[in-house]
Amino acid sequence: MNPEKNRTELPLHDDPEPVAERRPVPVLLIALLVALLFWADLYVLQNGGDVAGSKGAFPAMVYFPYTTYSQIPKPGEDTEKGGKIYALYCSVCHQPTGLGVPAEGKPPLAGSDWVNEEGPNRIIRLILNGLQGPITVSGQQFNQGVAMPPWRDLLSDSDIAAVATYIRSTWGNKAPPVKPEQVKEMRDATAGRAAAFSPQELLGLPTK
Repeated sequence: MNPEKNRTELPLHDDPEPVAERRPVPVLLIALLVALLFWADLYVLQNGGDVAGSKGAFPAMVYFPYTTYSQIPKPGEDTEKGGKIYALYCSVCHQPTGLGVPAEGKPPLAGSDWVNEEGPNRIIRLILNGLQGPITVSGQQFNQGVAMPPWRDLLSDSDIAAVATYIRSTWGNKAPPVKPEQVKEMRDATAGRAAAFSPQELLGLPTK
């Protein structure tokens, strides 16, 4: 007998065994990813995180009141400057804690509805020209025996913006920051006024 004829012949497979190997990424896929990243970058620059269609580089609630990167203060810049101005000119009456001296008719700034207005015009006018007369702050009345002095001639637009920003962002206050341009606008609008404002008068004026 021929042993070769009795051997069981195994079937031959057309597909070879899989072999691990490195192959280049298709150029078309790379181009597609680059195009996708470029489109995503443009979308963020145009719409920011606001899918509803906010204009500018960021949503208005995040970016307000700035419109360009150069206008955004460096971290701590405004609060540091504003804090120094506050300590020098404001803390005697309103205290470092922002709680004021109620027994002497000096109202608090912490949690004040006057301070936390969305628009800054009221507090800017108040700093520029001072305040005279009884005032109701967050539902509590304060009878000021001594008028708040005006700071128009002593503080620059930048100084007033810094201290107003400090007041509106300290002691739990969360109002938007104030820009020097906004102070200048109010300074020009009240240029012919020497008298202090009364609370009733300020309440009748727009805050922004």
